[in-house]
Amino acid sequence: MGLKERREREKKELREKILDSARSIFADKGYHSVTIRDIARITEYSVPTLYSYFKDKESIVIELVKNDLVEIQRMSMENALKVENPEDQLREYGLASLRYMLTHPEQFKFLFQTFISNIFDAEAGECGESLRKSGDDFLRSRLNSMAKREMTQEEFMVYRIIFIADIHGILSIVFGKLEDCPNVDIEKIYLTKWNMFSAYLKAKEGAL
Repeated sequence: MGLKERREREKKELREKILDSARSIFADKGYHSVTIRDIARITEYSVPTLYSYFKDKESIVIELVKNDLVEIQRMSMENALKVENPEDQLREYGLASLRYMLTHPEQFKFLFQTFISNIFDAEAGECGESLRKSGDDFLRSRLNSMAKREMTQEEFMVYRIIFIADIHGILSIVFGKLEDCPNVDIEKIYLTKWNMFSAYLKAKEGAL
């Protein structure tokens, strides 16, 4: 490996260290309570060094959110496409997202803090919009298949929120009160919620 390649590798490793450390402190203290100096202190690098990689705190958050959401979406899509039925695909998409967050609690806490602060929506730009559209297109096509018709935007948003809220609700309870229910089968809870969601959608559509 030449000198140029070695330097590029070292820069990449340092950038990843900054991001990993920043995620940890954001998850622990919350976005608004963290400063660039806090991140510099935990990474053991100077503030000028951090500014040579990121222009400000917001740019660190945006890159973290993009990286995390890309990985979650990739794994969820990959899991969903292992089955053929659209309804099963949506169930497996949600299950994969749940599993990922259960094994990466720090990322869940960080993402939750970030979305509360509306930082990602305000600053993510084209990449954020592309991620959102890709996820929504997947959800919409599967929900339309379950409903056996094309949903309106308003109808889609209602089911979208319910679907996402079920996953986030389970995760919030697990991370907040896990000591109260150490032997609970989290995936079983999700599948129970999924069956209720699916039955409600089908019953409502059957009545139309």
